[in-house]
Amino acid sequence: MKKILFLVLFSIISISSKAQSVCDIGVTTQITHDVNGVYSVPAAIGYSYFWSVTGNISILSGQGTNSVTVDTSASCEQVSGSIYVTVYKDGVAPCCNEISINIADNCGSEGCGVEVTYIQDLNEWGDGTVSFHAVTNFNTGSTYHSSSFTFTFQNGDVITHLGAINPTHGYPQVIIPVAETNRVLKVCVSVVASFPGTPKPTLCLSEPLCKTFSHGVYGTSNIFNGFGKIKNPIKNILNVNLNDEKQAEVLIYDYSGNLKKKTKVVKGGNIDVSDLKNGLYIVKLTSMDGLVETKKIQIQR
Repeated sequence: MKKILFLVLFSIISISSKAQSVCDIGVTTQITHDVNGVYSVPAAIGYSYFWSVTGNISILSGQGTNSVTVDTSASCEQVSGSIYVTVYKDGVAPCCNEISINIADNCGSEGCGVEVTYIQDLNEWGDGTVSFHAVTNFNTGSTYHSSSFTFTFQNGDVITHLGAINPTHGYPQVIIPVAETNRVLKVCVSVVASFPGTPKPTLCLSEPLCKTFSHGVYGTSNIFNGFGKIKNPIKNILNVNLNDEKQAEVLIYDYSGNLKKKTKVVKGGNIDVSDLKNGLYIVKLTSMDGLVETKKIQIQR
């Protein structure tokens, strides 16, 4: 049997997954989950799905499909139990899989050693995509294992993407296409940390951090003419050229999300950044009618 450790929703959660040893169904039954309590197996045409649970866990929706939403919010009680799925098709031996969940009492918990402190969006690419990264703090002894980004779109869709570490700044990140006609209104991020253990490491899921966008975020093709043509690195002066905008607010953040400079430009202009230390920064421009463009700059002298 194959055992896998996971962490779900609150404090420290241990999850084991095991599959039927003899399985002729021809499709994978690996159960995955996201920060919203949605458990899924890959969809396959012609197959049926039956889910069941034990302990103080309940199925909220999705029975009969390849994905169910479960409720593990037992107030301050210990949450434990299992989620089972059986995938079957006429004439083929069924396959089963199971995830066992053990969620520690969340009341008064000191956390599990990983914390998402800030979410940054960047639509600097000019190709209709937006990147999102999560500034994350790990306790001593813990390391990054995985992450998930759950997006709420303007049309009501809620979609989860798995993150990956950006080798430049070392934070979990996703890059997704976002149309102006269907903007991202909200993103929630959770990160799983790994702790050394025997025989297997312990995994721990952070509390989700969410960020909402009043005007929505979408990929751009350089709202502000010339700003998309910044040449890195920058020494002491950041030049901003506005297209049809008369005025824009300029915010400069470090990669931990700390605001380092705030100013306004009229028809464009130069911004003195000589007081900022060498490193990577996020520049966010907001026009008078709420259009937003974010860029990454590197200050190096």
